[in-house]
Amino acid sequence: MALIEALQEASGLKEADAAMLLRHRDYEDFIENYEPRAHTFITGFKGYRRGMARLYLVKLLEESPEK
Repeated sequence: MALIEALQEASGLKEADAAMLLRHRDYEDFIENYEPRAHTFITGFKGYRRGMARLYLVKLLEESPEK
């Protein structure tokens, strides 16, 4: 849900439309475990742990011009 919210915020689309965006076609993402008190990434662990903060960054890709 957090990724969809990030896409929605970045694109200005409604939630249902933001959920239809495809990774590597419409956007690139960076999702990492994050320690907010130390302001550092937690390396070596992929996945989610209860109580662990996550950082979601998305970059929308520009549409290629149609030929």
